[in-house]
Amino acid sequence: MLAREGSLRGVPYDNERLSGAAVFGKVTGVENELVSVALDDDENDNGGQSLLSYATIYSSPDGGGWYCVPEIGDRVMVKFPDSKDSNAYVQNAVHVGAGNGRNNPKVKFFKNKEGKEIRLSPESIIITKQV
Repeated sequence: MLAREGSLRGVPYDNERLSGAAVFGKVTGVENELVSVALDDDENDNGGQSLLSYATIYSSPDGGGWYCVPEIGDRVMVKFPDSKDSNAYVQNAVHVGAGNGRNNPKVKFFKNKEGKEIRLSPESIIITKQV
């Protein structure tokens, strides 16, 4: 079929089966507080080109809160709260692997890939400068 460029348009529709779904994927890019995700088993793989918001544990309209977006290569869970794929967001990062200090639920820590760490235990608070 021949047609003028831009004259054919698809009909947008909502996918009711998408509502409430959560899908795993891998972060392919980070731009400020937005992340790109390549979804697992996505038959329409776009290579993680869509930018999604990341749901952080605390954020306020005045800019206060936690800024802890996942990094490229991290595993995440994408949540679809309703039938519109445009409302999808990254709900949380998903730990892959064993150990790495995650064997005691009384010890909490915040650590980056470079090894800098804040560790809270019943006995102490440790802040590392170098590893």
